Amino acid sequence: MDYTDRPYAGETDVPAITQFLLDTYTLTQWLHNWEPRRWQGQVYHRDDADFADGQARMREQVRIWETDGGQIAGVVILEYAGGVYLQIHPHHRALEPAMLDWAQATLAQ
Repeated sequence: MDYTDRPYAGETDVPAITQFLLDTYTLTQWLHNWEPRRWQGQVYHRDDADFADGQARMREQVRIWETDGGQIAGVVILEYAGGVYLQIHPHHRALEPAMLDWAQATLAQ
């Protein structure tokens, strides 16, 4: 399967990532990925001076991998310096090396 990756596009991606997290929980029945409230807290309860500034930084700190059909297959999220989290759909684990490569190249301290 072919995948494309792209940066977080801002608030328009919040519902899609939230649904992705819910869908993966439904499949696995355990919190292999973040619980959706943690993701929403990352978006809406940041320590940034203002929301727009925080969203601009998140575009550099969150990357989304999608299938050819536009479904989210994985998301990399920087929660804090040195804390990178890979959120992955269990059927698309082959993406993990590419996700790690991006995180190391882009977010390494």
